[in-house]
Amino acid sequence: MAALVSPRLGVAALIALSGALVLRAMSGRGYDYLSAPSVGVTFFWGYGLLGYLLSPSLSATRGGVSAVLDMSNAQADQTLPLFLTAGVGIALGSMVVRPIKVAVEVLDLSRVTSRVPLSGLVAGGLVPLALIVYSVGPGDLWLRQYYLVGTAGGAFSLGKALVPVGVLAVTVLALSDNSLGRRALGTVGLVAYTIVLFALGTRLLALVPTLVAAAYVLSPIHRGWFRTTLALTSAAVASFFTLSLPLALRGLSEHGLYGYATALLSDPISIGAQSSSAALSNVMFGYPLTYFVANVGGGVTEETLKVSVNPLPGGMTDWYSVAPYLRLNDYTPYNAIGELGHFGVVAVFGFFLITGLLLAWLWRLRSAGTAAMVSVMGMALTGTTLLICVTVTQYNLRSSSRLLYYLAAIGIAVAIVRLIHRGSRVHESSTPDRELVPA
Repeated sequence: MAALVSPRLGVAALIALSGALVLRAMSGRGYDYLSAPSVGVTFFWGYGLLGYLLSPSLSATRGGVSAVLDMSNAQADQTLPLFLTAGVGIALGSMVVRPIKVAVEVLDLSRVTSRVPLSGLVAGGLVPLALIVYSVGPGDLWLRQYYLVGTAGGAFSLGKALVPVGVLAVTVLALSDNSLGRRALGTVGLVAYTIVLFALGTRLLALVPTLVAAAYVLSPIHRGWFRTTLALTSAAVASFFTLSLPLALRGLSEHGLYGYATALLSDPISIGAQSSSAALSNVMFGYPLTYFVANVGGGVTEETLKVSVNPLPGGMTDWYSVAPYLRLNDYTPYNAIGELGHFGVVAVFGFFLITGLLLAWLWRLRSAGTAAMVSVMGMALTGTTLLICVTVTQYNLRSSSRLLYYLAAIGIAVAIVRLIHRGSRVHESSTPDRELVPA
């Protein structure tokens, strides 16, 4: 516990104060504390401070199967600037784009579901599931002999990136009050997402209780101090359990829905009772991993950097040739911020400056919808931002860059549709009515 006493606490307090001032400046620019750019800044500064304080005090931080890294105080000191630089990059990037101030309604699910076509919500919930099931295959989802899904391809990555959107879509259906059929359809969707994410053994499973609780609390139909407290407490417990559960499943000999369910039902105590220290150790594994990749890990070159940020599918690049060298072991890939840190803080700053620009543009783009839809799109974008942040600390740079490309593509598509729609409305309003000419 020597790592938790002064002067480290004093340094951490000064950094935390600086972070608060950065968020205050972003607020003055028009970004509230729950906006996507602000969430990104908070994550990297908060994660960096936790790693700075806690990593040296842990005996060893444990990542994937057979991945253990020790960290000294000096190494923790060297790693912290990378996370602070990431936060500063997002903050400065977002400052370039001023958000549009709109009247944001408290999410009223009955109004949202009455305004959004049922087909749109169903498509939003079905597409991510369909991409994942198609890429992995029903057989491997049911039972496989390996933890990782292997080289499932771009469709699988896109499906995982859209999971927050899909879970939110079926949640809106499940919690709507204007149709029993919609509630039943949404409930089936939530069950389907829970089963598929559990079968993958991914920590995305924790998104389900988190987004359900957020939508429940934000709906005025379900307001109330007791219900709000109960929903948030239940979500916190369920999210911690679903976040730590995949960690216990990864070491099993059989994977997939059948393998995981069998192990969980046969020995629920040893599988489900993941200690808080073990879960925290795994979550914070990205901090020492960042130091290792940036300073020790081999295989990171300018060529791998070019391949990692290439928007083309893996089969059209050298990704599958270089990917085996960008791993700690078979189960633990290098992380994005470590790969960027290998080239210095300038590379980290540049990447996250672009990330901040993209998040700020998307946050502004969402403002063109109705007040209720602004809330829905804001929740989806904030959830996706958290997914990107976690990916940056846990997975390869290519995984993170592809998430950004997917977000940019979605944003461009939305912008084009709105531009066409606006042009058609202008054309209709400028076309004079035909005069009736007697025959």
